[in-house]
Amino acid sequence: MNAKPFSLADHRPGRIGQAILDLLMRRIVPALFGLLRGIAPVFRVPFTHVTLVTRFDDVQEICSRHDEFPVPYQRMVDHLDWVPTFLLAMKDTPEYRQ
Repeated sequence: MNAKPFSLADHRPGRIGQAILDLLMRRIVPALFGLLRGIAPVFRVPFTHVTLVTRFDDVQEICSRHDEFPVPYQRMVDHLDWVPTFLLAMKDTPEYRQ
């Protein structure tokens, strides 16, 4: 049996789906984040442990204070047992800096 090799081109949305995604990613998401930046620059999503930070100065502060803002999913990253265990938002360690 000849299986067709996997290709992302086979999984692209159609013209209508692409138009909807384009509208969502180019118009709605930037407008939503712009609105959040003005109304609630640090917004905690209700019923979750997710917080959206939309102002540059707040993001810079969070990035500079690693001890006070731990990565909540570090334990899950460790559980994956990757070598090396690297994720862009992982805890600030010498491996991360390297």
